[in-house]
Amino acid sequence: MNRICKYCGVKFENMEGRVFSNHVRWCDKNTKYDHDSYKKKRANVNDKLSNAANKKWGEKKECIKKCKACGIEYTVMARERDLNTKNVRQYCSDRCSHDRIQSKATRQKISNSINKYYMANDHVLKIQYPVEIICKECKQEFLIHKQSQSRRKYCSDECRKKKRQHNMTELNKYRRNCQFSFSLNSYPDEFDFDMIRKYGWYKAKNRGNNLNGVSRDHIIPIMYGWKHKIPSDIISHPANCQLMRHNDNVSKGITPDITLEALQDKIENWNKKYNM
Repeated sequence: MNRICKYCGVKFENMEGRVFSNHVRWCDKNTKYDHDSYKKKRANVNDKLSNAANKKWGEKKECIKKCKACGIEYTVMARERDLNTKNVRQYCSDRCSHDRIQSKATRQKISNSINKYYMANDHVLKIQYPVEIICKECKQEFLIHKQSQSRRKYCSDECRKKKRQHNMTELNKYRRNCQFSFSLNSYPDEFDFDMIRKYGWYKAKNRGNNLNGVSRDHIIPIMYGWKHKIPSDIISHPANCQLMRHNDNVSKGITPDITLEALQDKIENWNKKYNM
């Protein structure tokens, strides 16, 4: 179903009703609602809720914890009452959180369950590899060379991604396709690596707490491209990428820094320079 915004006149194809109504509600040309006053009211409500929580349970502050696996100290933003609960991470990294020493009883329990499975499914051990499997997405046959790959359902990552996108909205598909998939090291002359060395990469509070670090930014934002039906290969092109401090990135909004024509010229020069 095609929908047209009555304020900006942009046409949306196959968009869900609730997503479209959200666009209409927050359209830049919708003068019915005072967006600035709404944001101020929302901020006041959030401040009141935050103050009430701080009075009841104490304020959040930067605390030093020691990793349970490697013993390295790291910082977290949390209340003192939550430091030793599941609400606060107890390991310095994902690697440490999965690097746990299992007891003999646990290892024996795992071994017994595996033996029980093979006793009930002895035909699994009789399978001769390689085995031909039909991909659930493209329906083409592919080979599985060992037992550890027996749960594979798709012949490639492309087919797996396509299968995942079947239940996604058109907007979510567009967002996924607009993500940058290139390495910055492939274009060392195009990006300011000194900024990364100085400020580091952006990390959320529960992932390293570097809120003022550097992040990749779309020069023409994804939502602007969605509204104006710009192909995703243009939005995800390396020429549309710039490095910014995360706080500046968040405050930028959806206003593009350059015009679409200027970006297309930049992409053309980029492709000539790097033989893309």
